[in-house]
Amino acid sequence: MATVLLARIGVWLAGLLVSGEMFLWSRDKDSLKTVAAVPTVAQLVTAAQGSGVCLSLVVSGDGMQVLLVAVTGLVFLWECVDVWDLARVRDSTARGPWAQIQHPENTALPSPRDKEAFQHSIFIRGEAVGDICLSVFVFISELELCFTFFKIQWEEGQCQSCGEQCTLGHQDTPCPASPHPVAQ
Repeated sequence: MATVLLARIGVWLAGLLVSGEMFLWSRDKDSLKTVAAVPTVAQLVTAAQGSGVCLSLVVSGDGMQVLLVAVTGLVFLWECVDVWDLARVRDSTARGPWAQIQHPENTALPSPRDKEAFQHSIFIRGEAVGDICLSVFVFISELELCFTFFKIQWEEGQCQSCGEQCTLGHQDTPCPASPHPVAQ
């Protein structure tokens, strides 16, 4: 197994197998859903195991989205295409595409040589913000503490991401936000 995560509200448990296949287990329904492996995710898992790069999964409260993040900045989003895939037949397959989330080119992300790197993500749903996923990468690059923030937002069936970057030495300078489309 490559990585496992319990959803923030504790309803879903997500896991990523070495094969690139993902599973979602619903605590409330005691139901296991599997998501077929795709080549890009399987390659990421294989590369991460060979290099020691940490992978993390974040699952939304309703299980409809899962974010796969490598601490080096590779981000993939899986979205369930049909809510009934998660709600009906026990122990079945959930369908949905994986999309790589592109970050703005001028945004710094940890590299394999940045030894102290950390990543954290959370899904949020609310009237004021809609459906969003917030991620932060914290790392030391050339003796400077860097923070890179990403926001992935769903509006009217479209997904957009934007990123901001700050360094500890320049925290009084506001970080510019620039929308960047998601590659499908």
